[in-house]
Formats: sequence, structure tokens, C-alpha cells
Amino acid sequence: MKVAIVSKNNSKTSLQSLLKNAGFKIVTKNPDVVVSHGGDGTFLVAEQLYPGVPKAAIKFGKSRTCFICSFISPEDVVRTLRKKKYRIRHLKKLETSFRGRKLRAINDIVVRNKLQTEAIRFSVYVNNKEIYKELIGDGIIAATPIGSTSYFYSAARKSFSRGIGIAFNNVYGKSVGPLFLRDRDVVKFKLLVGEAYVSADNSKHLIVLKKGDSISIKVSRETASLLK
Repeated sequence: MKVAIVSKNNSKTSLQSLLKNAGFKIVTKNPDVVVSHGGDGTFLVAEQLYPGVPKAAIKFGKSRTCFICSFISPEDVVRTLRKKKYRIRHLKKLETSFRGRKLRAINDIVVRNKLQTEAIRFSVYVNNKEIYKELIGDGIIAATPIGSTSYFYSAARKSFSRGIGIAFNNVYGKSVGPLFLRDRDVVKFKLLVGEAYVSADNSKHLIVLKKGDSISIKVSRETASLLK
């Protein structure tokens, strides 16, 4: 089995030794399995580097958060991989595209004001039906159930277990609660005034929206595969 390692700090060398001694081949391209050693953020980076490839997530000792990690030792994870005693959990992703660029996220897709000193004006549609005609604020957070416990929760003060959630970030002058939608629903964000960034999880690859631009956010056909 070919294994790629995505690690935090200096844990890669020890993992390489463990995996090699167990008979695995360490690669950087076309792996059969990816071992993510860190926290939730490390797992998100691993998925960006190797989308769709099954991943074993191991918590690094000093990481504060890793809700999706296996809390057994790296040695036990390696033994489990070798014996193939695991099940695969498929994690939902969201996606959006703009002018040929596509972003996918396990946690959330965030649209927010490019300049912190300037609010943006925007409209929100669900399945082509206008829900909010013109809001003034910092933007929106579109989250999966897994992502609903992080940035989404900080804005909405709620989490959810199915579908898509839309939270509104610092909306001015209106009491706007979160939207809880179905997997088949499509959200459209239209920028009316200002400039905005679109990000997916912790990726540094951003989309820039200008006045009049719009994007649609929906559940992707692509999923992430987590080994449990």
C-alpha cells in the first residue's frame, strides 16, 4: 500500500519509520491512503492536497482541536491500516465555482468583505428565489454539518446534523437568523456593493468578487473519505 503523510511540526520522520517498518511505501504522488498527523486543520490541508483519497487522521499531541481524529496511538493506527480493520466514513463537501475556478470545502465556504473597514451589500437566493433582497454586513458562512460547530457556530450560535447551513456575519439593521437547507438546495450570493473574498476551509486560494458578481454554493458530488 502506498501512503502519503501530511504532518504538523516535526512528526513526519517518526511516522515514516513506523510505516516503512510495517511494509508501507511512502509516496508524495498517487497514494492509496493519506495519514494526516496534526489537528482538524491538518486534515483539511490533506484533503486539499489529495482530494478523495481515504485518510487516517491522527491527533498530534500538542494540537488543541481534532474532532475527527482517531485518539489511538500512531502505532495502533499503523497496525490497523496494515490489517485493514477500519471502516470508511464519507464526509459531505460544499462547492462553488467562479469563472472557471472551483472551490470545495469540508467545513465551510465563506464570503466576506475584502476590506475590514467597509461593509458589503448583498442579496441571497435559495433555488433562484430571493430570500433577502439587500443586506448590509460582512457576508455569509455556508457550512456542512461538520463545519457547523466551528465558524458557523460563532455567528449563528447553533449547529445542525444534516443539510446546509447559512449564517450571516455581522448584518446591520436587521435581525437575520441562520438558514437551514436541504442537501439538494442551491444558495446564490450576489454582491451588490463593494468587494468580497470567497474562501473554502483553510485554503489560501481565494476568489475575489466585485460589484455585480454572483456565485452559487451547493453540495458537491465529491466527498472526503475518513478512515475510522
